Amino acid sequence: RPFIMLVQMLTVMLAFDAPFPEAMTDLYHVMAGMSFGIEVISPQCIGVGSNFYSTFLVTLLSLAVIMLALMSLPIMSVVRKQHTFRSMLQSAEAAVAFRDMFVILLLFHPPISGVAMEFFRCREIGGDNYLMADYSLSCYDGTWFAFLAIDLLVLALFSFGTPFAIAYVLQARKATLYDEETGEPVPQPLDVLYAIYQPHAYYYEAVQMCFKLGLWSALVFFDHGSEMQLATALVINVLQLCVHLKIEPMGGEEAALLNLMQAATLVLTA
Repeated sequence: RPFIMLVQMLTVMLAFDAPFPEAMTDLYHVMAGMSFGIEVISPQCIGVGSNFYSTFLVTLLSLAVIMLALMSLPIMSVVRKQHTFRSMLQSAEAAVAFRDMFVILLLFHPPISGVAMEFFRCREIGGDNYLMADYSLSCYDGTWFAFLAIDLLVLALFSFGTPFAIAYVLQARKATLYDEETGEPVPQPLDVLYAIYQPHAYYYEAVQMCFKLGLWSALVFFDHGSEMQLATALVINVLQLCVHLKIEPMGGEEAALLNLMQAATLVLTA
């Protein structure tokens, strides 16, 4: 929600040709020199490192560093004995850190999953198999099998584990997510995962993540623009539209209509 408010503010300022605040200009100059190589457009856009393997490791390291940075204040409070570990988990600093971690996880989930899936795309050329994401690397050699264990862990624990973990945590805390009388979401760190959905669809963010994984698999496992890629994307989008119509996760008449139009547009585009 703060990000949406920031975008709205920038849009208004651009529309009326208003000057940017000095603080935002300074922030732009600072952030312009920083890049973690993380994109949300496509897994192919992650271009850090000398080859595919180093890119994969740098991306995972970037995620780990960001997570550690977000948890630095709560961890330091435990180190300085200002909190016990249990009280730290219930502190305001930890609540903010966990909220930010959820946002980062949602941001990193699609591109990292896409890169992990690219690991299995190989093409035979002249009797040898090469990694399609980086033709300087061979498939099924010692290096490939060494990275196979890491890739399978990422797919199991991060790509598929994250949506299931989110669904499990929300299910376990189901009684505390919404106010019983008003049906409004209860403010807490987890509200970034369920606040935009109706109480009966509190788990829908996990469903959305699974559909994104499906679309990323269509992007990765099939040749770009091929009939199978487009057909797979169309089937996934149609299934997503059907699930959306069945569950009706969004609240309010306008929100429900806009999100239905969004899902239908994806089908028509495919």
